[in-house]
Amino acid sequence: MLFANYVLLCSFVVFIVPSKGEEFESIEDLLKSPNPGSLRDILVIGTYGRELPGTSNHTLHQGFDCENFLEKFTSVETLGLMHVKLLSIGKDCFEGLDNLKNVVLFGTSLTNIRMSVFRTSYDMSITYVNLGFNYITNIEFGSVVLPGLKTLSAVRNRLTTVHFTSQNMPAITHLNLAYNHISSLMIESQTLTALNLTGNRLKTLQGLFLPDLQYVDLMNNQLSRVTPDMFASMRSLKQAILSRNPVQSVHFMHFNTMEYLELAGTGIVSLYDIKSLSKIDMLDLSFNNFWMLGYARNSDNPRPFDINMFRCTHCNIHYMLPFFLANAFPNLEKIKLNYNYLTTAFIFMAERDFEDLSEVYLQDNKISRIGSGDFSRLTYMEMLDLRSNDINTIEEGAFDETTKLSILELANNMIFQLPANLFEPINLRELNLNGNIMPYFPIPGWQENTEKIFFRESSVNKLKKLQINNNPLQCQCVDLIRKWTAKNNIELTIDNSLVRSGLKPACIVNNEGCRADVGLNYVKDNWHLFNDGKLILDTLY
Repeated sequence: MLFANYVLLCSFVVFIVPSKGEEFESIEDLLKSPNPGSLRDILVIGTYGRELPGTSNHTLHQGFDCENFLEKFTSVETLGLMHVKLLSIGKDCFEGLDNLKNVVLFGTSLTNIRMSVFRTSYDMSITYVNLGFNYITNIEFGSVVLPGLKTLSAVRNRLTTVHFTSQNMPAITHLNLAYNHISSLMIESQTLTALNLTGNRLKTLQGLFLPDLQYVDLMNNQLSRVTPDMFASMRSLKQAILSRNPVQSVHFMHFNTMEYLELAGTGIVSLYDIKSLSKIDMLDLSFNNFWMLGYARNSDNPRPFDINMFRCTHCNIHYMLPFFLANAFPNLEKIKLNYNYLTTAFIFMAERDFEDLSEVYLQDNKISRIGSGDFSRLTYMEMLDLRSNDINTIEEGAFDETTKLSILELANNMIFQLPANLFEPINLRELNLNGNIMPYFPIPGWQENTEKIFFRESSVNKLKKLQINNNPLQCQCVDLIRKWTAKNNIELTIDNSLVRSGLKPACIVNNEGCRADVGLNYVKDNWHLFNDGKLILDTLY
């Protein structure tokens, strides 16, 4: 299975080879095989390009020419030569290997290759070729026809241009040319569905005719703008990755098939820079610099984006214009705005409910308060992530309208106290309160004066999972929480590895028992036992 792992590292295509096969440390060992005609899967792993302590370069790295020394291995179907120094691949290298299907020439010194070496007879029909991590400057197709080749990977070589047509590879579906020096392309294929051009030097996309292409990765190139003609021939395109290009404007043709567009880390600073984008499942604008997300250039809002998922993490967003989300993404199902600088969750203002929005991610922002109307339009929301903010106040009724909310993440905030009936209108299944400053959890039916839990109909009793690690809880309150969760079959996580190892207390002894009103002084006096250096004590006031 080592062979399979190498292939996965060098190609975006999952290719599985049989687990039964022979591995050799050198070509010499391979040639000494007593039964060469019976081997089906061969893998030679040398040390060229990856030095081992105590080895001799001269001994291990004497290069060789691949001529017809493999002619005895007539049954081989999978052949891998990895970290073996190849001086050349002669036209007779694979002659007589009519059963050969998969070839990997990985980490050798090849500088040039003729694709005709993979068709030495009419009966030979190779389906997979991996030429990754070599020094190849030219892949010569000529007039050769490789009728069975479906996957070609030439990752991390020195190619500057690539030219082939359907006549060369009539069955090709996956082509991986990532991390080369390619600045121009001439590719015509009726069957290619996936093309990886990450890490090249492309400034435009001319010379491509790929009507069946569904996936293209152009990350880390030199594209400064995207125009409709670049993708005009890609009528079936579903996913396009254009991240880490100096793109300042995107003018896409209207795709009825597009599902995913990634523009992370580009030069886009406004949604006005994206034009003519039709229906799409996901738009990713992460790692751009927006500061304000909205329409600010004129009073006329552009045509709404028909997008299901919008992601803009690490976008430096400080402010969002009122009604922006409702106007820009009326059909939104999921939104991720993690790692920004939003100070409020009141960004879902709309004239109607977000009927499709089910998942909201606002992790790692600067939100300090959850108001009673912040989520009033998210009546269909099922998952809300507010981890790692500065939340210290949650108003009563904050979740009254979110009746479908099932998962609520509030970990790593500054929550001291929760309103007693905060979760009554909803049917939570999972609640995460790890890493707050809570000395007490509002258990339904608990009476402080009698220190007993009486039965009370409450949706909180229907929780499936409660996490409340790393809070300065009173020990008697912890006992009550354990009894209550056990009685209601709630999965409870109340201590972590540091508690179990004795490096941190699970709770704090309070001589007055379990109280709901111990105050912030109690927390300040004891929080150093739980703090882990993440909070400044003065911020508790």
